[in-house]
Amino acid sequence: MNTLKAEGVDRLLVRLDEVIAELSSAGRAAWRLDARVGRLEGWCYETRYRENLASHLVTTFDKPRLLVAGNVPPLVAARRAGEIDTDDWARVISLDVLAWARDLRDPAEPEVYVAIELSQVIDESDVERAHERAAVLRRVLDQPVVACVDGEAILIEAEWRARELGVLNLRG
Repeated sequence: MNTLKAEGVDRLLVRLDEVIAELSSAGRAAWRLDARVGRLEGWCYETRYRENLASHLVTTFDKPRLLVAGNVPPLVAARRAGEIDTDDWARVISLDVLAWARDLRDPAEPEVYVAIELSQVIDESDVERAHERAAVLRRVLDQPVVACVDGEAILIEAEWRARELGVLNLRG
């Protein structure tokens, strides 16, 4: 009788391992789907933001022009001259938004490059990326570069980090 119980327990454990493996696999698939949906939502958010750029920047910048790094002559020249290495170029082209605009806050420097990192919920890493990517641009451009973050919400730690690094929080 004990042998039958032991065999039953063993079969139950094997089946339990199979169920766990199936759930784990389904969980990984759900996580992958979740990650893909998250990327898609982010892409849609960034696209809508770019389409309405002037409306998003209206209180701080005037007449923004959306730019593509590969079409900005001083950036292209710096890349070709080796002043921007492969890693820094990847940082520049990873910016969510690069624009040229009049800075309404500073009449002395009316036209600036605006480097914006977008996130639906802005955290410290978003702020640090904006700061890092704007620093690359500052190194090679003859015009001021304003590092910015924008999104639907910002974490308090990100607000503090933005003040500390001089990153403009467009969220408010």
